[in-house]
This record gives sequence, structure tokens and C-alpha cells, in this order.
Amino acid sequence: MNSIAHSAAFQRRTHFRGSVRVPARVTAGGSRALDALTVDLSIDRVSLVSTQQVKLGEECLVEIGIGRSGLVRPLAAKATVLYCIAAGSVRGLALFHSGFRFTGLSSEAQQMIAATLA
Repeated sequence: MNSIAHSAAFQRRTHFRGSVRVPARVTAGGSRALDALTVDLSIDRVSLVSTQQVKLGEECLVEIGIGRSGLVRPLAAKATVLYCIAAGSVRGLALFHSGFRFTGLSSEAQQMIAATLA
């Protein structure tokens, strides 16, 4: 995604987004799972950092709070990839910053996220 499209994705935010750092897992393409760390979270979106890329527009299952959690309980939700950009490297591993829009998030899950951000 180019920087103009990436910037436009950020400008379309409609809900408060807070900094939340918890482990996450993304399952894409029905079987490929990757471990990640959340960067920020809102009731309609989440951004993550991982060592693997995801494809723009891909439908995924995003699990937040795997293992240790700042959330009331772990959250699993379907989401669509909005962007995936290179974010440098750590210890020789490439990092990617990816943004996801939740699709069909239950009101209970939205309330749990809102409580976490309060």
C-alpha cells in the first residue's frame, strides 16, 4: 500500500483508538497462522506488528489476548486487512505493521473493547 492510501486509511477512523499491547494471532487463508503483537485497538479496528505479511483485502480471524491479556478475556473476530507495510527489523527479522477492520463484531465484544480502552 502506498503512503497516500495508508494515510487515507488512518483518516477514516470513526472510533477512539487506544494503545493496547497484548499478544495476538492472525489466521489467514483458512490455515496460515501468524503470531503478532497489538499496537492499538478500537471497537472497529486493530493494528498489529508481526514478522509476516498479510495480503490487502484478505479475510482473517484475529485473536487478541492470546496467553497474557489486558482484555477482560481473549477476543476472536473476523477481520479484513486494510494495509500491511514494512516497519523495519529487529534482530535480523523483518517487521510488518498491519491494520484490520473487524467484520461482524458482536456488541458484547465491542463493549469488552470499550471497557478495555476506558
